[in-house]
Amino acid sequence: MKRTFITLVLLAVFVCLTYVPLCNASAGEARFGTGVTSDWKLINEAREFDTNLITCGFFGTKPFGTMSVVVSIYHQEKPGATESILERVTLEINPEWDVMLLPELPLPDIGKYTFTLSTAGGDSLASGSVTITEKKVEEKMPEQPKVEGTTLEGLFKKFKPGQ
Repeated sequence: MKRTFITLVLLAVFVCLTYVPLCNASAGEARFGTGVTSDWKLINEAREFDTNLITCGFFGTKPFGTMSVVVSIYHQEKPGATESILERVTLEINPEWDVMLLPELPLPDIGKYTFTLSTAGGDSLASGSVTITEKKVEEKMPEQPKVEGTTLEGLFKKFKPGQ
């Protein structure tokens, strides 16, 4: 009886320790490339580019669950300098999405950029940084960037082998 009780307590502790991180899932990540393929993979994915025309992909750990998200872009001109807000845009999305892309986004200058995707209430959904080493495109950033999104489940079904 005592052995069964101790085994059950140890099992309960194990379940609690493995279940808590799932409940407190961290925010997703922002990844960057020079474009996107038809199956939603970033072209030339990297964290440093010699062009200022990039594609930003936000990859959540779960569906975003909100119809409105806020994309914030911070710029740091030199290493060690403070980041300043470059742009903050509210976008309407499908709450079932867990992947969102901002294709062909012209950044205004060289330096480090931090992209964050959050809910209107301020909960972080995804974030990441990219460094631009050379300015090749002279376009202005759009006030309302083009947005594309999908779900990982939808991609799996669309490109499932044998379909």
